[in-house]
Amino acid sequence: NNGKGEVDKEKDCAWTLIYQRLKLQGRLDLMRKYQPPKNHQVTLRPKNLKLG
Repeated sequence: NNGKGEVDKEKDCAWTLIYQRLKLQGRLDLMRKYQPPKNHQVTLRPKNLKLG
C-alpha cells in the first residue's frame, strides 16, 4: 500500500505516520506496549445546555 490508506489510496495511512513519528523520536516502545482504552464515561461533561 506504500503508506497509503486502505479506503482512500490518495491519503497517507495514519498508522504509518504515527509509526514514522515515533521512530524519529526514539519511542517505538510505545507501539509495542499495550495501551488500554480510555474510559470516557468518567470525564466531566456539562449536565445542561442553555441556549440564549
